[in-house]
Amino acid sequence: MKRNIFTLLLGVSFFVAGCGDSAKPTDLPKLHPVTITVTSEGNALEGAIVQLVSDPPIKFQAITGTDANGKAVMKTYNYDGVPAGNFKVVITRDIDDDFVYTENTDGSKGIASSTQYQTLDTKFYQATTTPFEIEVPLKAGTNTSFEVGKTIKVRR
Repeated sequence: MKRNIFTLLLGVSFFVAGCGDSAKPTDLPKLHPVTITVTSEGNALEGAIVQLVSDPPIKFQAITGTDANGKAVMKTYNYDGVPAGNFKVVITRDIDDDFVYTENTDGSKGIASSTQYQTLDTKFYQATTTPFEIEVPLKAGTNTSFEVGKTIKVRR
């Protein structure tokens, strides 16, 4: 259930962020640049979702995905940067696998179903259990690289 709520919130965040024609919110605070690198066993981790969670929660959440180099340029409401504050760094990464294919009426193949797997230790998926934190604006020498260890494949 928590996974479904997070997926829904993530989808809504990306939808709102993707509305490029909408005006910048007048109450959007000053944003500070933050780039986070995620690695797994020392290698860049592509396709992870990085979310900065504050306590208490703030209106504008910073969330984005990692690229092929494991880098996530944090965005708030589709603008580069993060509001000032202390944040837990929540990192998630799920994959779809074990595809079951079907043949369409035109002879092409389609996907009938797949199974979703989490690929990181569950502790990274929640603000209450993640060991990662940052303070924004970043101070000189702040570590913004986070190692998540060995990837796994656990059915959701």
